[in-house]
Amino acid sequence: MINERASGILLHPTSFPGKYGVGDLGETAYNFVDFLFETNQKLWQILPIGPVNESYSPYQSTSAFAGNYLLISLEKLVDEGLLNKDDISDIRVYENGINYEYAMNIKIPPLRKAYENFTKMKDLSDYNTFCYENNYWLDNYALFASIDEYINENKEKDLILIEHFNKLDENSYTDEFCGGISWNNWPVMYHYDSDDIPIIRNRLTGEINFNKFIQYIFFRQWMQLKTYANSKGVKIIGDIPMYMPLHSADVWANPNLFLLDDDLKPSCIAGCAPDDGCPTGQSFGNCIYNWQTHKDSNYKWWINRFKYALQIADIIRLDYFTGYEFYWAIPLGESDPAKGSFYKANGKDFFETVLNEINASSIIIEDIGSLKQEVIELRDSIGFPSMKIMQFGKNTFRIDKNLPHNFSNTNCVLYTGTHDNNTILGWYKGLDNDTKEIVNEIVGREDINWGLIKYAFSSIAKYVIVPLQDIIGLDEKYRMNLPCVVNGSWRFQYNENMLNETIKNRLKKITYLYNR
Repeated sequence: MINERASGILLHPTSFPGKYGVGDLGETAYNFVDFLFETNQKLWQILPIGPVNESYSPYQSTSAFAGNYLLISLEKLVDEGLLNKDDISDIRVYENGINYEYAMNIKIPPLRKAYENFTKMKDLSDYNTFCYENNYWLDNYALFASIDEYINENKEKDLILIEHFNKLDENSYTDEFCGGISWNNWPVMYHYDSDDIPIIRNRLTGEINFNKFIQYIFFRQWMQLKTYANSKGVKIIGDIPMYMPLHSADVWANPNLFLLDDDLKPSCIAGCAPDDGCPTGQSFGNCIYNWQTHKDSNYKWWINRFKYALQIADIIRLDYFTGYEFYWAIPLGESDPAKGSFYKANGKDFFETVLNEINASSIIIEDIGSLKQEVIELRDSIGFPSMKIMQFGKNTFRIDKNLPHNFSNTNCVLYTGTHDNNTILGWYKGLDNDTKEIVNEIVGREDINWGLIKYAFSSIAKYVIVPLQDIIGLDEKYRMNLPCVVNGSWRFQYNENMLNETIKNRLKKITYLYNR
C-alpha cells in the first residue's frame, strides 16, 4: 500500500494497442508503464484478468484464479525461443479495434506450437514449481477447461454426448451468460464428484497439460510486467469480482460452496437492488454463495483467492462490497431483478477471519450506491477507504458527498469515473444546461476533462484514479462498459499516438502541482 497521496490510471490490459484482436502483455504494455512513470503516476488499476466466457466481461470469468490466455504476447514467446518468427508471420494483423472472436481463433495454434517446443526443453523446473505451488486451483481448472473444450468440440461426434444432448431441449442446456453448455448440463460422468473423473483425467492428459502450460506462460508474462511496473514505482490495483458464474471451474469443483438445487442449478441468482445508479435493479447472472459452508471451512476458498490476488497485484479492489454483508437474491427464472430480496451474509465474521491472513491496508472497496447502515459500519470498523465517483454529483453539486469540496476524510479513493461510467466528456454532454453551467464554473478556462481531473487531484482524497479515456479526452463512444446492456461492451482500445507529449506534460504538471 502507498502511504502518501497518489494518483493513477484505470486501464484494462485488453485495451492496449495490439495486432491480434485484443491488447496483450507485450511491448505496448511496457510502453504504458513507461507513460505512468514519466507522468509520476503511482497507481495502475486493472479489471479482473481471468479467462472470460462469450460475454467477454472480465466479471464473468470461468475461474477465480486462472489468467486470460488472450493476454499472452506471442512476440514474447518468440523472444523466449518458444516460437520462431515464422510461426506468427502469417497471422493477419487486425487493426480495427477489439475483436475477441478473432483473437480466440488465432491465439491457440501458436500457443500449441509453443507448448510442443516447450515439452522438448530439458529444464522444466520453473514450470514444475508453478504447478506445485498452484495445485490448489490449477489442477481443477485445467481439467475443467479440458472437459469444456472436449464437450463443445465433440457434442455432435461423441456417441455418449450425442445421446445425452438429444434428450435435452437446446434451450435448457445453452447458458445465456456463458454462451455455451454450462457444466451442470454435462453428462454426469463429467461432474467433479463422478467415479469416472480419474478415467477422464487420464484420457485428457495432453489437453490438461496444455492448459497448465497456458497458465504458466500467462503467470510468467504477467509477473514480468508487474516486476517492471514495481521497479518504476507503480503499484497495480487488481480487482476481485464479488460473484462467480455457474459455468466456472470453482462452482464445478466446489458446488457445496454455492446455493444450488438438487439439479445443480442456482436456486437463486445474484444481483443488486434498485438504486439511483440502476433504478430497475440488475441481475448479474451469477451464483450466490452458501455462506454457512464457507464459514464452516474458515473461508479457505476466499483466503486462497485473496492471497493469490495479492500475488498478481499490490492492492486489491473488492467489487460490490455490499455483498459481503447483504446479498440481493433473485428467484431463478424471474426476469425482473427488482423482485429479488435482501438476505444477510457474514460480513463481520468473514473479515475477522480473512484479515488474520492478509493486511487490510492492501484492500480498497467499491461501496457505491445506496448503502445499508450495517454495510457502512462494517466498512468503517475495518477502516476500508470509501469510494467516490464525481459523476454521481449531477444536480446537487453544492452538497454532494462525492465531490471534493465536501470531503472531510482523506481515507477515500476518488474516481472521475469507472469502467461502468460514461467518460467525462460523454457525461458532460448528457447534462442539462443548468448543471453544465456549474461544471463550467468549476473547470474555469480549462478543457472539461482536464478541469475535472485537476479538481479531483486537488482534493484531500488519498488516491485519485482516472480512466485513460478521460486523460485522452474521449467521448461516450469510448466508454468501457454499459451496465445492463449485454452486447458491445469491453471493447475500448487506444492508439499509442494518443498518449502524446502534450498529454504527458499536462498530466505530469498537475500531478506535481497537487503533490501526488
